Amino acid sequence: MAVKAPTITQHITASFKLHNPSARKREILALAFREYTLAYQQLLDWARANLDLIKEKGKWNNKYSEKNIRRLLPLNQLRAAMHSSLKDALAIDVASAITSYLQLLVTDPKTSFPTCRNPVPGAYLEALSDFAEVLDDEADYNWRRDQLNRIARGQFMPLYFSRIDGVPSSRNFSLLLNDDKKRYYALLFLLPDKHPLGGPLETRGNLRRLGWSSEADRERSHLLASHTRCGLLFPLEMGRWHESHFIERGNVRSAFLFERGGEFFLNVTFEIEVERLETRTFLGVDRGIAQLMALAVLSPDETVLSTDMYSGDEFMAFQWDQKKQMRRLQKRGKDVTGNVRVSRISDQTCHEIANRVVALAVENRAQVVLEELKGFDRSKARFYRLRAAPYQRIAQILDYKLPLQGLPPPKRVNPAYTSLTCPECSHFDKANRATQDKFRCVQCGHENHADLNGAVNIARRWISVINGKKGRI
Repeated sequence: MAVKAPTITQHITASFKLHNPSARKREILALAFREYTLAYQQLLDWARANLDLIKEKGKWNNKYSEKNIRRLLPLNQLRAAMHSSLKDALAIDVASAITSYLQLLVTDPKTSFPTCRNPVPGAYLEALSDFAEVLDDEADYNWRRDQLNRIARGQFMPLYFSRIDGVPSSRNFSLLLNDDKKRYYALLFLLPDKHPLGGPLETRGNLRRLGWSSEADRERSHLLASHTRCGLLFPLEMGRWHESHFIERGNVRSAFLFERGGEFFLNVTFEIEVERLETRTFLGVDRGIAQLMALAVLSPDETVLSTDMYSGDEFMAFQWDQKKQMRRLQKRGKDVTGNVRVSRISDQTCHEIANRVVALAVENRAQVVLEELKGFDRSKARFYRLRAAPYQRIAQILDYKLPLQGLPPPKRVNPAYTSLTCPECSHFDKANRATQDKFRCVQCGHENHADLNGAVNIARRWISVINGKKGRI
């Protein structure tokens, strides 16, 4: 009998746009966002005032527990006009933010307390005016800065839906499919019982629930039969790509609903099973200056198996042209924020490079190793080009794309001296870097492209770490 390959559970998120909500549904959505945001702030205010109590009773096995903190929150004091299941999800949302804050506080005493967005029109301009007056008090400055940044992201907090219980339990949310017409819907429970804006669900054909909340839940009815007046049905804009990459691959778990520019989007998390790939090699990634990206695959005995480089010249030229254009516009007093085209091209380039790294890693069953660039001296002119390149964005993409292929997330190593050290004899000398793109060891004569040499050393550094030879390079 064939042995089933080991699998690992991963989570991916898809964004679906609510298709053309009616005026009534928009009114209900506006109410839900406002009530949720105000209730979120009310719970944060309580948590700030009772922080000592939370620190004392919010632990389990000497660690802060989201579940214990959630139980402490005074949900019975909320008078928000929202469905009871949405109120429960709100408690999870707030407890998660507080738990993260307390965990970070252990290592960083300057960690800021969670903040909430402001549903009052004009709040951003008012906060901006207050912010401009803060000059001397560093703590107040940092707090107001965090408030301003959070408000700038939007007027409302995203609505959190923690469970796919809309069918058959009439609570929280569900994704639904009309098999005959291949149309997808979201069932969201927003309104409290007997709210005047409520109304019977207008079902169109047989709507089948997608996903299950537990193994036992698989046996329940998956057809929408609820006549509740608390839920609303929203058609979703979805293409074949959404179906193949998300719906057909995994199980629905949770969702966030947010508003952007008058449109509404449902970000749904899917749980998928992927085959675990055991790593056999190491892929060093050098994010250099001469080349945008240099890759080197090494075996466990440090033999170089393959190399690759991505110059990124076209993208970098485009980026510099855009920077010069924005400077000209700024001198003329023009607003240069929100350049959608630059953002789209930059993100597309990052995904292309990341896909290239992932493909090479899968082909070689490689553990990807990246540089940790946080400690670079950003004031030095020679790092200006390095900052302009989208390195951190590429790293973020690799953090989630590699696990989706069954590989572990990237490891990060200190990049100090990787561009100046010879991988053959380990001799370190500034003279080894003859030019920006040429490496030649002054001791043994080993030659290579400087960025490829850096990629080899980055992979070697991680091999040294796992072999307990941290001081080798």
